[in-house]
Amino acid sequence: MHEEKWLLDCTLEDVLTDEVSIPHRVASKLVKLFAEGNEVAYIARYRADAHEGMSCDQIRHSFKVFNETKELNKKVEKAIANVTTKIKSEPDLKLAVERLKSSREIADINEITQLYASARKTKASIARELGLEEVAQGILEGKSFKLEQFAGSKPELKNLKIVEQHVANAMADLLNKMQETQDAVRRM
Repeated sequence: MHEEKWLLDCTLEDVLTDEVSIPHRVASKLVKLFAEGNEVAYIARYRADAHEGMSCDQIRHSFKVFNETKELNKKVEKAIANVTTKIKSEPDLKLAVERLKSSREIADINEITQLYASARKTKASIARELGLEEVAQGILEGKSFKLEQFAGSKPELKNLKIVEQHVANAMADLLNKMQETQDAVRRM
C-alpha cells in the first residue's frame, strides 16, 4: 500500500479527537487500526483495548470521519496542483496553499479554488499585469503612493483617473481574497 502525502495542517488523530470527542490516545489507536484495513465490527468486538469502551456507533462515526478526512486531504492535493498552475503571484500562491491546507470541509476548498478559477481576464488581473497590485497591497498596508507617477508610464495608463481605477480594482480583489473577508461572508 502506497503512503499518501499528508497536506492538511492537522493530523487524522487531531480531527478524530475534535469531531468524535475522544482522547488523542484512542484516536491514535483507531487511526492505526483503520489504516491497517480493520473493519468497524472487528474493532468493536475484539479491540476493546484500542477503543476503550466506545460504542459501535461511535467507532462507525470515527471510521466515517477518518475516510472523509482522507478524502479531504486528496481534494486539497488536487486543488493545490490546480491553483499552482493558475496563480502567478508568489504571495497569492502561498496564501491560497495555506488556506487550502487549513480547510476542514470540501466547501472550503471549492470556495478557495473558485477565487482563482477565472480563465477570463478580470479587472484585477489587468491591474496585476500593469504592475499595480503591489501598489494596491501597499495602500492596504497603510503606505502612501503618488499615483500620478504611474500615469503615462504604460500606454494603458493614460491618465490619473485610469490609474486610480486599476488600483481600486486590485485593492478590491485583494480584499476579497483576505481570510477575514471570507470569514465575514461565511458568518452572514
